Amino acid sequence: MNIRVCFAGALLATMAAACVPTEKVAFNAGPQQQSVVRDGRNAVISKKKSSTVIVTSASREIASGSRPVFVVGIQNNGKIPSDFRVTSVSAVQIQDGAPSKSMAVVTYDQLVSEERTRQVVSAILVGAAIAGNAYAAQNASYTNSGRYSPIAGAINGARADAQNAALIGETVAGGQLNLAALEQNVIKDNTVMPAEWVGGQLHIEPPAGGVGAAKAYVITVPVGNDIHEITVTQGKAV
Repeated sequence: MNIRVCFAGALLATMAAACVPTEKVAFNAGPQQQSVVRDGRNAVISKKKSSTVIVTSASREIASGSRPVFVVGIQNNGKIPSDFRVTSVSAVQIQDGAPSKSMAVVTYDQLVSEERTRQVVSAILVGAAIAGNAYAAQNASYTNSGRYSPIAGAINGARADAQNAALIGETVAGGQLNLAALEQNVIKDNTVMPAEWVGGQLHIEPPAGGVGAAKAYVITVPVGNDIHEITVTQGKAV
């Protein structure tokens, strides 16, 4: 395996991802809630006695079968600090008007663990690519008569070293960027001070159901003593 093969594989993976069916989400506003549009995406504002919660989808479309990701904003409207805990957030799928399936909320620590596992797998693949580059450089250094050329070996070895260094650098940098993005974007536990806004991404387990099938679920967001229930519908993107 050489670096060109790796890049070709990455291109094929990207093309395959582009063919994955997508779904969209919408929100059904309940009592003390209002449906709005934020940056071209559906959103809902939920107002309770001491807090306000706004929820929107993190992307315009969701790949079928993937985790829905929402952006949640929380404001403390009370006069005293109010606690928000990610582990208190829950999601339940609804079928025929009744709860049918619990959808796990994926915490920041779980997402970081998954990313570190992905980086280990990437390191193994990069190691295989590096070995392949070195092997290819060695083979390319022989003449048609089967004799090894030290000059060609030096040139090919330097080229392989440069390719391998770039590949390692890109992999390390990509992993660091992914971890930094999780740190910056994913919602975490907070004591929300009066008039303060906090927020971030909320990742949840995918709902059950076929590709493009209509699905409904309720995300419950406790903030202090307030309980915000956000009803979501998800289905085929038009």
